[in-house]
Amino acid sequence: MNLKAKLHLAMKTIFFQSVGEEEEDGDGSKSLQSASGKESLYKKTSILLAVICCLLVSIIMGLSVLCSRMTQGNGEEYNSPIPVDYEQEEKVDEVNTGLPTHSSFTGNCSDMESLFFEAVLGSNITKNCNGQMCELCLKGWVLFNHKCYMFSKDIMSWNASQAQCRSKRGDLVKIQSEEEQKFISKTAQKKGGFYFWIGLADQAKKGEWRWVDNTPLRRGYWRQGIPSTGDVRQCAGMNPPSDSLNNWDRSACRANSRRICESAAVRLIHKANDDNDNLARV
Repeated sequence: MNLKAKLHLAMKTIFFQSVGEEEEDGDGSKSLQSASGKESLYKKTSILLAVICCLLVSIIMGLSVLCSRMTQGNGEEYNSPIPVDYEQEEKVDEVNTGLPTHSSFTGNCSDMESLFFEAVLGSNITKNCNGQMCELCLKGWVLFNHKCYMFSKDIMSWNASQAQCRSKRGDLVKIQSEEEQKFISKTAQKKGGFYFWIGLADQAKKGEWRWVDNTPLRRGYWRQGIPSTGDVRQCAGMNPPSDSLNNWDRSACRANSRRICESAAVRLIHKANDDNDNLARV
């Protein structure tokens, strides 16, 4: 006899016992005082519990049948092994063994996280070591004076260019010295192209040029004959072939141009007593 049948029989027995007791009381064989309100409440509660048990058993059996059908219909999908990318696992292991210890890392955790995932995805790291100090940039970025620079090949509007730089943990370049201006101009000319967005615009207030970090422009390298202010709010870019130093120009921010992104280089320190530093494998 299955569980459902046993519960059904128990409910039936409880029901008829309660009915019989009520009839017996009606014949007067037992005093009306013995059939107290407490006993009547107990009988009703027992019947209610029995009914609930039967309902629960029915629900459980229904769910069991449903699960069984789902398993049979999708057996291959649920029982098939999950594919494992062993090559990707090996890359993760290599990166874990190649990264320096916490005590030897002086950069931000977010920078290390970025480098870690880039390495896992197969990108190489550009590094420059001087003594015990190493500075790292992502592949495709150029290292100069503790900064990493990326010269794009695709073209976008100024706002889209800034958003793209931010997605790479950087910003459109902020040029702070003549040395930096010359380096960027020379590198951009080698990369090819005629116009690159830089992180300078007068979008907030016409004629008031500010960098992407909202600091005001102190010194500009505007191309000769190009006024630094205009009738409409505009964004700044550089045209390297025109001049190695004074080559900034202004244009409508919605125009599509290449871009120059910058971010701080990640600094790592070699341990003085470690001849085979793991940095060599990053």
